Amino acid sequence: MYASTRFWKNRNFKKRSYRLFKAVCLSLVAVSAATGALLADSGDRSYSTLDLSTDGPYKDSGMYVGFGAGGNFMQDTRSKGLPGFGPAGTAVAFNHGVRLDGTVGYRFDSSWAVEVEGGFAGNQISSIGGVKPLTDIFLYQYPVLANVVYRYPLGEHWRVWAGVGAGAVWSTLDFNGIVDDTDLQYAYQAKAGVGYAVGKTIEFSICYKFLGTGDHSWNIVGDPGNTEGNMSHSVMAAITLKF
Repeated sequence: MYASTRFWKNRNFKKRSYRLFKAVCLSLVAVSAATGALLADSGDRSYSTLDLSTDGPYKDSGMYVGFGAGGNFMQDTRSKGLPGFGPAGTAVAFNHGVRLDGTVGYRFDSSWAVEVEGGFAGNQISSIGGVKPLTDIFLYQYPVLANVVYRYPLGEHWRVWAGVGAGAVWSTLDFNGIVDDTDLQYAYQAKAGVGYAVGKTIEFSICYKFLGTGDHSWNIVGDPGNTEGNMSHSVMAAITLKF
């Protein structure tokens, strides 16, 4: 409990998560506005504006944006000779963290969609080789992924869906805001959820996401070393706005 409290109170974490999520939101708004303008210019006015009315069926095709937030649960990883993290094979454990996501996508019909997803995840290291670190160490992840999603309608309002994605993750290992290093690795994702449509253009959903990365290469103050890739599980609440 004490470590988790320190994680949530960490000013560096708050600053990173706020700036990143703000940038994602602004980017999604800009992309949505530009796409809506292009559709309007092309004569297709059905997707140019967001219809917030609750009358009529939900739009199952066209552009959408989504926003999600929830808990991020990181599996233990292992050192591969990173200084300060013990010899190769030393277990590295994490506290529960948070994940924030934003998506821009296009649904071709009631079943298939493609989307681009960006976001932020943060977790604090709880132990290295079973021993609590002497200073607070955080792992921040910034995934950018292309997803393919399959949806299955269950009546007028309910939908279940599943998707897979691939892309890259920028990961930052932060020693209490004093020193840090960033590594770029490939990433892969699987996700599934259930959604409830409200009116024509709004859908609320609960989803699960699995995210995996390649092994990391770090260089902390001139001391290079590696750790295994990360695997995380997220449970999130989300809202989707359909244009």
